[in-house]
Amino acid sequence: MTESVHVTGGGRKSFREARRGQAVHSLAKNSSLMKTISNSRGLYDLVSKPLLGEENEHLILVTLNSAHVVTGIHWLCTGCDTSVTFSVKQITRQAVINNACAVGIIHNHPSGNPHPSRADIENTEKLRKALGFFDIPLIDHVIVSDGHYFSFSDETVTEVGR
Repeated sequence: MTESVHVTGGGRKSFREARRGQAVHSLAKNSSLMKTISNSRGLYDLVSKPLLGEENEHLILVTLNSAHVVTGIHWLCTGCDTSVTFSVKQITRQAVINNACAVGIIHNHPSGNPHPSRADIENTEKLRKALGFFDIPLIDHVIVSDGHYFSFSDETVTEVGR
């Protein structure tokens, strides 16, 4: 059985946003079908490339089936050069719509420092709790920067991945 990969975004797009969408769509078409995410490196390898070198922070949601096979890649939020505000409601809604059995999120830090801010930690915990009401585990939140990454699951910052 083959599951489709959905790439979402919405609204009017600039040329750069359209190119970014094409990059994520290309990832989804070429390397993500039937890819299993078993650790933070797998999540990083799956979607970090279009985030590296970006001037603003962006957040991508990866939805997974019960075997942790990718079922969707969703470019959800764009912020400014120092932050991205993500909606727990929007991410949870997308996970439920896609019938996700698990999810991972990844965002970038253009500053070069992949360590989470206080807001990153607080929002990740809120998201983990909200997804828990739907029995959808947040397997990881990965922050990428200049070819390095920080994994909430690996570093046990919150109960992500537990």
